[in-house]
Amino acid sequence: MNRAGSLTWLMKVVSHQIIGHLPQPHRLNQRLQDWRGAFNESNLWQAFEWQANHLRRLNGRFPLTDRTVLEVGPGPFARAAVAFHLMGARRVYAVDHLPLMRGEWISRYVNVLRRESERCAQLLGVPAEQVEQRLAALSGLQTREQFFQHLDMTYMAPADAASTGLPDGSIDLIFSYGVIEHIPLDDLHRLMRETRRILSPDGRAYHNIGLHDHFCGWGVDNAVDFLRYSDFKWQLIAGNALAYHNRLREPEYFDLFEQCGLMPIWHETTLMERDLEALKSLHIDKKFAGYSAEQNAASELFVDLVRATPDSSGASDLSLDALS
Repeated sequence: MNRAGSLTWLMKVVSHQIIGHLPQPHRLNQRLQDWRGAFNESNLWQAFEWQANHLRRLNGRFPLTDRTVLEVGPGPFARAAVAFHLMGARRVYAVDHLPLMRGEWISRYVNVLRRESERCAQLLGVPAEQVEQRLAALSGLQTREQFFQHLDMTYMAPADAASTGLPDGSIDLIFSYGVIEHIPLDDLHRLMRETRRILSPDGRAYHNIGLHDHFCGWGVDNAVDFLRYSDFKWQLIAGNALAYHNRLREPEYFDLFEQCGLMPIWHETTLMERDLEALKSLHIDKKFAGYSAEQNAASELFVDLVRATPDSSGASDLSLDALS
């Protein structure tokens, strides 16, 4: 990292530390991001494109029409809830530790999608007429409550996704996107046990997990830089409400799933050459020394989980082609 990069990284760390220890840090951070243009139309559309590509593929493996869905950590825009609605889901539960959604932001997002409704339909892989009709109905709404009612959405916030109170086996799909990596391991055990409890017998849990250093791009030109820090030093750098990352590697997640009675039936890992190259000269902490270069460099994990059964040993190897 050069001097300019080091300064950018340090400014990011310091700003997160300051904001992360103020009252209501997530709301303050969102307002600052909005002020600097992070939620402009271009960025909102780009965020939709990223998520829609994965949802279309998920829909191919596990049709979403008439499903009951629970999203963990939906954030302020109801992105996934809107997409699930456009794809025909019956009902959506959205669980967050803070009530971050705002009607004006959901409206902004819906209007961005409506201006590109045909492209929106193509990305999701659903009929254009269906998407246009549903976006048109949403575009006249203003308040959170109006959106929730029209989306058949129950917003549970503040709430604990590891203790939903929902009936056993009542959810067809449990979904998260860029959330799991921000949850400590002990809480992840609770969340995955709750997942197994509320997931229907033929249901799925789908998670996009960011394994990468989230400071990448802020003066850091790779996504593995954070592996050089001990837990103590990383806590000093990122031990706040905004920057926390559990730094779990892919094998640790698979161990977690197995311990909590969940079985991966499909997964995909993103691996970047730049990160493999960076590891060759990076002195990583001993905590990560037992993993291969590929396991340490993996930047994203996409995974479908089902409830494991006593006779499911080896089942994940039987039908991966059919399920993909």
